[in-house]
Amino acid sequence: MSSSSPSQSSEKYAFITGAGSGIGAEVAKRLDRAGYSLIISGSNPSKLNVLAESLVSTPIITVADLSQQEDVERLAKQLKNELPALAIAFINAGTVEIGSFAERNSEIIDREIDINLRSTLHLIQACIPGMQQQKSGHIIATSSIGGIFAMRGSSVYSATKFALRGFLSALQQELLPDGIKVSGIYPGAIDTPMLRYEALNGGSPLNFLHEPKTVADVGKSFMRTLKTGRLETFVPYSDSISARLIGMVPWIIPKLLPYLEKSGEKGRRKFIASHQLVNNDKLA
Repeated sequence: MSSSSPSQSSEKYAFITGAGSGIGAEVAKRLDRAGYSLIISGSNPSKLNVLAESLVSTPIITVADLSQQEDVERLAKQLKNELPALAIAFINAGTVEIGSFAERNSEIIDREIDINLRSTLHLIQACIPGMQQQKSGHIIATSSIGGIFAMRGSSVYSATKFALRGFLSALQQELLPDGIKVSGIYPGAIDTPMLRYEALNGGSPLNFLHEPKTVADVGKSFMRTLKTGRLETFVPYSDSISARLIGMVPWIIPKLLPYLEKSGEKGRRKFIASHQLVNNDKLA
């Protein structure tokens, strides 16, 4: 956390997790240009510093590894007791592990649940009291089309995102009397370090049925969500239609999968070639 504490003023503060790259960094830049004071969080201080240098205003930086319970507890305590009340809480950090669930070890399973779900719930809970006191605020979390349509090879990821969708729906109902908005952003395939990792390390070919969208596309959708307050925003919307339709008849998925994966595999090869990707066997 930065050494200077924020003054209590009319400034509008936005808190962003997973801010070091991808969607988080894109949203941070858009909110900075819109006049918000930022509190940016991530596990890589170097990336957060690079982001900070690109912003108009100097952000508060909070370094936290959300797979570590003590880091989550420390960050939650700061949000409750030390940091200013928030206009926006963008809970965006996430990770994905690729491979058969039967072959996962418990540490990998727990890490994915901790980052994608457990830390999300604890941090959102820590943001609520300040918003309740001021009778306003907007909680926005990054979910995934994978929270509507499950893909083999990413079973734990899908489990966390399905759970997050239900949580956000219930939370919206609970916080409505307090004047607090709750929204989820549901990206399909977005050209981020995570997707590039999946492309090279056995991620689902279904990610590449269509050309992936960009973080700028998600950033635009985020800003629209701020205005509309909609519970669910899909990027792109067309992906959500097919995902929701198939989700209504899950028994048909094994029959469709071979055809969809064959088409997606062509898209994956095209994506790798067009971006000249090289497998370094780790998620950047």
